[in-house]
Amino acid sequence: MGQEKGRRIGELGSLKYLKGNLEIRNLELVKDKEEAEEAKLSEKANLFGLRLEWARDRECDNYNYDEDVLDGLQPHPNLEELVIWGFMGDQFPRWLMDLPTTTRLPKLASLEFYHCHRCRELLPLQNFTPLKKLQIWGCDGLTNLPGEMLHSCASLQKLRVRWCDNLISFPLDLQQTPSLLKLELYECPKLKTSMTPKGFGFLTSLNRLAIGPFSDDGDDHENSSIYNEFDWSRLISSSSSSSCALRVLCLRGLPHMESLPHQIQYLTTLTSLWLFNFGGIKALPDWFGNFAALEKLYLYFFKELRHLPSEDAMRSLTKLKHLEVEGSPLLKERCTPESSGPDSQWSKVSHIQYLGIF
Repeated sequence: MGQEKGRRIGELGSLKYLKGNLEIRNLELVKDKEEAEEAKLSEKANLFGLRLEWARDRECDNYNYDEDVLDGLQPHPNLEELVIWGFMGDQFPRWLMDLPTTTRLPKLASLEFYHCHRCRELLPLQNFTPLKKLQIWGCDGLTNLPGEMLHSCASLQKLRVRWCDNLISFPLDLQQTPSLLKLELYECPKLKTSMTPKGFGFLTSLNRLAIGPFSDDGDDHENSSIYNEFDWSRLISSSSSSSCALRVLCLRGLPHMESLPHQIQYLTTLTSLWLFNFGGIKALPDWFGNFAALEKLYLYFFKELRHLPSEDAMRSLTKLKHLEVEGSPLLKERCTPESSGPDSQWSKVSHIQYLGIF
């Protein structure tokens, strides 16, 4: 959008047969609901994808118009994908989040929110039964996502919540989302482990999980206490009994943590394991040898790491073809052909097809 002729939002109004995807940027230049309505998005039945974007580096302190503008940009009910970026209103319009008798987008399959920092809440997504993808990224105003938010979203396959710095609770009952294939809930440092989703036993199709780090009510993180209340038992049970078992796990810790959650050793169906920021760990446990299906292992920012699992454990990883280590200087110097002596780790990794230690 711009102020000059040819770039004003009202000039979209005459494009009645606009089809496919539409991206509108610089919406901060639209002054009110009436001007936004001139785009006549509600009449464009051939649009299936819509991205609405406000500038990220606005200097204005008055965001009152954002709510009015978004209200005036109500799309046609045929819309299938909606992305909202940089919206600074306190709440979303009624056409997006309202009582089930009205949530106005019956075909919506993908909904994404980025950097909507002033929004304080997301209401339950009523009647969004076709929804397959939900992403909430960098929304610092959110402190709580209601557990019932997705109670009508049984078709949801991908759920991603990331970089919400003040999010404390998201007690989702995963029984409401039995179709989940991917669940990513990470980089939300204030999120209480006890207030994270529960009921992994109902996710018989889950194949990718990214979590952490979390917070807890105590000060002792030395033995991975931030993960103690996570629903490991249901996750392990579901993964071991399901035909679509967990294949990818991404786990984030804290710089001072000295151990990994021991429960992950029972996730033996993993083919890819990503571990970040367990900075106090000096040696990886020998139970890594349990990961018989593991093909790729990534270790990032293990600052104190000196030793890989024992040679027997490493040789048990017969399918491991890819090992990447970054931010572990002590291990790096021990994993070269030139390293020697009892501390050398080279014999444990020399057989791996792709080896990257940076």
